[in-house]
Amino acid sequence: MSDRLQTPSGPRIQDSLIYRMVGRNRILAELITRYSRPIFYGLLTLAFLNVLEVFPPLLLMKTIDAIAAGSPFSLILGFAGAYVVVHFLQGVCRYGWRVFLVRSSISSGRDVRADFVKKLFELPPRFFDKNRIGDLMSKANGDVESVRQFVGSGLIVLADSVFFLITVPVAMFWLDARLALWVVAPMLAVPFVVLFFEGRIHSRFKASQDHFSKLSASAQESLNGVRLIKAFAIEDRVTRNFEKQGREYIDLNLRLARVQGTFGPLMDFFTSLGLVILLFKGSTLVLSDAITLGTMVAMQRYAQKLVWPMMALGFSVSFYQRARASSERLEEVFDQKNEILAPSQPGPRKISGTVEFRDLNFRYPGAERDALKGIRFVAEPGTRTALVGSIGSGKTTLLGLIPRFYLAPEGSIRIDGRPIEEFDLGILRRSIAFVSQDPYLFSETLARNVVWGDPENVDRSMDRIIEQSQLTHDLATLPEGRETLLGERGVNLSGGQRQRVAIARAWWIDAPILLFDDTLSAVDVHTEEKLLGALKQESASKTLILSSHRISSVREADQILVLHEGEIVDRGVHSDLIRKKDSLYSRYYEQQRRAEDLEQFLESQGGATS
Repeated sequence: MSDRLQTPSGPRIQDSLIYRMVGRNRILAELITRYSRPIFYGLLTLAFLNVLEVFPPLLLMKTIDAIAAGSPFSLILGFAGAYVVVHFLQGVCRYGWRVFLVRSSISSGRDVRADFVKKLFELPPRFFDKNRIGDLMSKANGDVESVRQFVGSGLIVLADSVFFLITVPVAMFWLDARLALWVVAPMLAVPFVVLFFEGRIHSRFKASQDHFSKLSASAQESLNGVRLIKAFAIEDRVTRNFEKQGREYIDLNLRLARVQGTFGPLMDFFTSLGLVILLFKGSTLVLSDAITLGTMVAMQRYAQKLVWPMMALGFSVSFYQRARASSERLEEVFDQKNEILAPSQPGPRKISGTVEFRDLNFRYPGAERDALKGIRFVAEPGTRTALVGSIGSGKTTLLGLIPRFYLAPEGSIRIDGRPIEEFDLGILRRSIAFVSQDPYLFSETLARNVVWGDPENVDRSMDRIIEQSQLTHDLATLPEGRETLLGERGVNLSGGQRQRVAIARAWWIDAPILLFDDTLSAVDVHTEEKLLGALKQESASKTLILSSHRISSVREADQILVLHEGEIVDRGVHSDLIRKKDSLYSRYYEQQRRAEDLEQFLESQGGATS
């Protein structure tokens, strides 16, 4: 659903006739173009069906007039047989258009949803920093459904009404032009009613959908944070806020319903007015022998058939305006540009793991100052590089630039001597095992979460990975061991357990580059020592870059980089850095050493008292 999509014949969607016919709406034009063949066959059978609709009233007229004239029974029987044949053919046509058009509708919904999800996965993380998940879920469900309904029900009622308006009035004027004119005249007001209400339906439906997105986002955030809400005992406040948003959503829908509620009765009034005129004018003509009773009955049937297309025009306008509003909301996502482009030439398919930063300066879009300034260092395979600094010093930002979660200046980051821009994004990220401080676990079994990144990796031992991640004891406490189903985001695990599962997941994929973003913050000191020992063994041939606020986690690193306000203000190994008096690193070290001494003293006092 983006600019790159083309019609089968080659021209861009924006240059096609279909694009102009659907009001220059790219998504609707693309879907109709994509399914043009089944839509054409469906509309063709629908057209045949509407042509056949002309014959039953004519056959009824002939039958009534034949009975009134005392014609032979064989003639009446012939009309009855023709009536049955016409209805049989209509049944075949109804089956045909339903097969073609309903299939197109369902398939288009599948395609839009698939394209939407694919687009979401292509977008950089900063897009999700600005857009709430609940809003995106509303677009993926409600808006996609509105678009799908137009391609199905919307096109059906629109085409049906147009075909009816072409065939039925012709038959009416053929029977009696004067009477037909009396019947059709009130219906000429219908197009003006449609034009009057069209824009109002569009704007009010879009406002309703926008607010529904906010409502969905609010519900999703409240459910994700339900434990925090309970911890602060603010259930009533959150409920009141949700009820307020719900009332606003009701008000917006009532505004839409008032427009649609006025639109429908007005359509009914003008179409039914033609029937009223027919009863008075037609009966007068029958009594004066100007027309036969059969003609009067046929005209009444035709007038009834005109009620539906007039109503269908209203339905089609509603379907179209809903789809138009929804497709505009979807296009807000489809129009997002992915700044991380594929390399012009395919780069290496295998990465050894040397990571190099060359005077990197990075600023988040819209920020007033650089998040990182003058970053320069090299991390070789088999070495451990540690990042130390206070909150906001740039540790997480630096790690996030290596897998290209954000766009770094070209050439400022290199892997194996090549700019990371030369690597295919899939190859680059599959070569990196990234573990964040607050890891995300899926609502799957613990084992499935471990193998999530590479479920087909048969060369790794699950038992060994579990043991290295210090999860063996934890598995014994879980009801079904490694097959225990985890709650959403791993809610039935502690923070330290979630971090260790994430570490196991990183080790499982056996990537040449390991990025650990303060991943030991929630584990105790003894578990930390065991994990660091396993990490040293696991990363013996890999490039490890880790950030931590604990000196104990980084003291054995081959190089320690001390960050402050986005700059590397010191570097070296632990033994050299602690000897630098009044340096940031030595102050961190002394603060943590005193905290550990105080903790040991309190433990000893507690033991003495007991």
